[in-house]
Amino acid sequence: MRILRIDLPKSLRRFLRREEGAILVEFAFSLPILLIFFAVIVEGTRMMKNYHTAISGVRDATRYMSRHLPIDLCNTAPTANALSNYDAILQTIVGRSVSNASLFPSGITLTSVRATYTCPSNSPAYHVRPAVVRVAATMTVNFPFSSAFELLGGQRFSGLTTTISDSVKVFGT
Repeated sequence: MRILRIDLPKSLRRFLRREEGAILVEFAFSLPILLIFFAVIVEGTRMMKNYHTAISGVRDATRYMSRHLPIDLCNTAPTANALSNYDAILQTIVGRSVSNASLFPSGITLTSVRATYTCPSNSPAYHVRPAVVRVAATMTVNFPFSSAFELLGGQRFSGLTTTISDSVKVFGT
């Protein structure tokens, strides 16, 4: 078998041996990976910031309930649905904390905020047995930069739904 040899001009042979553009090609291969890392860092930071502000909002709503409910709540409100008229106020407290974004828009959609209480039966009674109020907020954390994960065959995140709750004894008005 005879190998066909093609004589190339001297300038073309010199061009094919040069290596000055190799770094640019390597950078072009590594750029999508760097963008994915950057997107993961940004999304992780935003998610943690939004989650901690949501925890702060639920904690503020729980403190509000512990100060504005009567200390003898177990005696005056026998039904489990007695705290439903506070839902709009709690939604405002948690919503104000969640939507108070400074640099980036908040990625949290607040679904519901609900307050419940339990009456302890075996705690020692000094003057009264204080009820324990629990505020639970259901919210969806959205990822606006999730389309960057599709660059290397990943999938887009639609959102993460979670419930954050806090409980405290009622100190009364």
